[in-house]
Amino acid sequence: MQKTPMRAAQAMLFCCQGYTQSLEVCFCVWYQSQEVINHAVFEDAYDDMIIVKDIPMYSMCEHHLLPFYGKVHIGYIPRGKVLGLSKLARIAEISCRRLQLQERITREIAENIMKAVDCEGVGVVVEVNCETDFCAKSDLFVAFVKDIAKVIAEQDPADVDALMNCKYVGSELTVSETMPEKVMSIGENLQVRRFVRFAENTSVGYVHAGGKIGVLVNLAVEGGIDATEIGKNIAMQIAALNPRFWDKSQVTEDVLAEEKKIALALMDTDPKMANKPAQVKEKIVMGKMNKFYEENCLMQMEFVRGDIFQGTVEKYVADAAKKLGGSVKFVDAVRYQTGEGIEKKQEDFAAEVAAQMNMGK
Repeated sequence: MQKTPMRAAQAMLFCCQGYTQSLEVCFCVWYQSQEVINHAVFEDAYDDMIIVKDIPMYSMCEHHLLPFYGKVHIGYIPRGKVLGLSKLARIAEISCRRLQLQERITREIAENIMKAVDCEGVGVVVEVNCETDFCAKSDLFVAFVKDIAKVIAEQDPADVDALMNCKYVGSELTVSETMPEKVMSIGENLQVRRFVRFAENTSVGYVHAGGKIGVLVNLAVEGGIDATEIGKNIAMQIAALNPRFWDKSQVTEDVLAEEKKIALALMDTDPKMANKPAQVKEKIVMGKMNKFYEENCLMQMEFVRGDIFQGTVEKYVADAAKKLGGSVKFVDAVRYQTGEGIEKKQEDFAAEVAAQMNMGK
């Protein structure tokens, strides 16, 4: 315990060692001088774009002193000089290993590469994931999300680009023009990545696991009945099982062909099944296809709330609507999960810090 403050200080110095680095010389926290470029700039007539992707990036938010990480992708067009590929990662590290803003990192990396090789042009893309949900739970962020939802509901933008040009709630400014002020007040970078708007029928929402998963179900309701409970139960099923398809009619021929191919291949490797007649194998495959529908298609799945209904989701919807005196048809749904579609590389940051500390001993 007595050495904990020292270890914490060494870790902070490691995370912020970019302050002691420059393009020419790096003085790391253990005072071992290292040249970042180390004369790795070469005369060459190559003039096509040079790209290095998936450079691991670690940094620390200057507002919250919390770490964030992701990847850096760098591309530049040389003008008579090329830089050793490994040096691009070192240049990125100069900007990342310090208290930073996500928006500033790309500019600093681009400027340093321009300075190093005087290239025709350079582009930098940074994918960032935040380590905590501190921002997502703040009142300012929640209010911002509600405002964006209101803009989408009232102005019906076709996509995210169109949304950026819509008028913000209670303002003459567009969403795009309002974003910088929201970034400053909330204290983190903000991006609207995707949205779905159901304009017709009845929509029922459900939020699962404290906001980790959100589902919106769209139902065609007739007979003047309240289908909220039906929609919520369907949404819970979607949140829990994340079906690949809503109905078996949506399964493509390519998917079916692949599943049949796998089923036949497994039978051919099974001594008990390999010698069975082709027509017998075909019937077995059809049975497996029914199993595939039950596991992957929402309407054909077993309804998870067995306490209120025994059967498939499709039969549950029909039965519940009949009891209410009307009819309900599932139309569509959307399921969003936090971080979905954003690759998150697992790194042992503590082990990396320890390894760097041991190198300095």
